Amino acid sequence: GDCSDAAANTAAGVAAMGSIETRFGTITDDEMIAGIKAAILALDPPPAPETANYFKALTLYYDSSDSSFKVGSVYDVPPAVSGFEFVGPGDCKDSVGNTYGFLYTPNSLGNLSIEQCFPACLEYAGSTCWTVAPPFIGIEYEPSIYASDCVCLFEVTSGKATDLLDLSSCTDPPDAVTSSGSRPGVGPVFTSSVGSYTCYKYIG
Repeated sequence: GDCSDAAANTAAGVAAMGSIETRFGTITDDEMIAGIKAAILALDPPPAPETANYFKALTLYYDSSDSSFKVGSVYDVPPAVSGFEFVGPGDCKDSVGNTYGFLYTPNSLGNLSIEQCFPACLEYAGSTCWTVAPPFIGIEYEPSIYASDCVCLFEVTSGKATDLLDLSSCTDPPDAVTSSGSRPGVGPVFTSSVGSYTCYKYIG
């Protein structure tokens, strides 16, 4: 449908949420519905798919200065990819809000597109170079003209992901990673934070 249909459907989707307590006061259902519809309809140009394989997503925030919802960003969300599920913009987080251990793909792979990031991370997840293979969690991707970040996420809560890879003699995958680290996230991705990355969870 057109943008007004999308606005009405989006607003209807949050109608059952009730009021939201914020540090600026309470936002009622009617205020949420009216604010979300107004924010979407105020977009110029309105969000519209560029191709049949992509769709637009948007983030909203509450502006306390004039008590209204505003659109934070409109961005392209890649199509569904087999084995992965789109979670949202920002860092992937577990059920208690922790982020995950990570492994950046090597610079030698070049400036990867989002479509190239999925198979690149799957290659690392399935590598025979792991001394102890950690659970593969998903990916985070940030586009850039110069050096896009393709981040492979693993359940690594201490040390670095590279500590578990035998890169001295093993050549599968052939290149060392740019960097890696540990974070306390465990289990499947539950949500994502607002930010410049896009989060996908691995569903096998």
